[in-house]
Amino acid sequence: MIDKISIMGVSYKVVEVPGGLEPDHLGDISESESTIRIRKGVAPQAQVSTILHEILHACLWSVNLDSSEATVVPLSNVLYSVLLMENPELISQLQTILLGETTHVSKKLPRKRSRKRRRP
Repeated sequence: MIDKISIMGVSYKVVEVPGGLEPDHLGDISESESTIRIRKGVAPQAQVSTILHEILHACLWSVNLDSSEATVVPLSNVLYSVLLMENPELISQLQTILLGETTHVSKKLPRKRSRKRRRP
């Protein structure tokens, strides 16, 4: 399990809890306590999805945008799908690009030379 997550300069402690959450929630986030709580014993996919969901709440708070469940639920579902289900290699490829390592993803392609037309 992840211990801490930095979100827009704020370090959030991540803890698994056996209870104390709303019955239909797998997790929650406290801006005032800088804590993300995840229900203990949930499946790994649910843990990841919940952490991503709570991260989105904090990101939206940090830029003063709507962080209601009506906004966060569909956004977190889409990001989970795109980043983890449809493109499981994407995060490592982005890290490779960011770190500047040369791989098949970040190799520079040779430039095409432009040809000038000669006038007859």
